[in-house]
Amino acid sequence: MEKDTIKIIDENGQEKVVDIVAFFTLKSNRKKYLIYTENKKDEKGNVEIYTSELTENDKGAIILAGVEDEMVWNDIKQVLVNISKGLF
Repeated sequence: MEKDTIKIIDENGQEKVVDIVAFFTLKSNRKKYLIYTENKKDEKGNVEIYTSELTENDKGAIILAGVEDEMVWNDIKQVLVNISKGLF
């Protein structure tokens, strides 16, 4: 199965190609989010995933922003559970 990928520029200005796990809009706030991975594993052997809110700057570029709101995190965790159960 071929994976969808995108190029991102990290906080150090380095370009990376990452695999898209999911792209969705939360019903609770109507904001768009991206779950992605660099396919790196943690010390337990689990693949690390990242979640970012998608925002647009004044030049039209898409910016990946961190998720700070605990209620939003709870909604995103439910999306992750649904993905793991094949419901997404």
